Amino acid sequence: MTNGERLDYFLAEVARGTVKEFLEAPEASMRRGVLAAIVVNQLVEFIHEGRPDFHPDEKLSAFRERLAKDYPNLRLLRDVAEATKHPRLDREKPQPEIPGIEAIRSRHPQICGRDKDPITLRGGEPLLGRLTILVDTQSGPRPLTEIVVTCFTALEGLIATRGPFHDRRLCGEAGF
Repeated sequence: MTNGERLDYFLAEVARGTVKEFLEAPEASMRRGVLAAIVVNQLVEFIHEGRPDFHPDEKLSAFRERLAKDYPNLRLLRDVAEATKHPRLDREKPQPEIPGIEAIRSRHPQICGRDKDPITLRGGEPLLGRLTILVDTQSGPRPLTEIVVTCFTALEGLIATRGPFHDRRLCGEAGF
């Protein structure tokens, strides 16, 4: 199997299914969310290996940085993925946007009425919305679904639109 074929295989058999499982789950899941982030982050390495036409003689780290300039969420996605394997993110370049795994959290948002006051049930407990997974960045909380989807869509589009290795039989419609 060539590196280009490995890229197409990983996209079709691992990445697309993992992201789809995260997005279609009936309840938000921290586990599914970080797995999707890890897989999409790893897709960058598969692109680097499988598509040398994207980066003549460029190391993986430089390739990641160049992609992050075009797709800024890739840097945050990488931080989320790396937070699952390192107790703290303390690299100097690029500076991480999160300190570690503790920045990834789940919460049920409180439902408010038209007057912006929280709605409470008969027993006094608040009415809560669907569980969401948030990433607490230096600039404020960001939904993990937004980070994963924007990065995956960008990378899938990059693969689909350029070069000789792309196998259209393995690509679904845009977005999955």
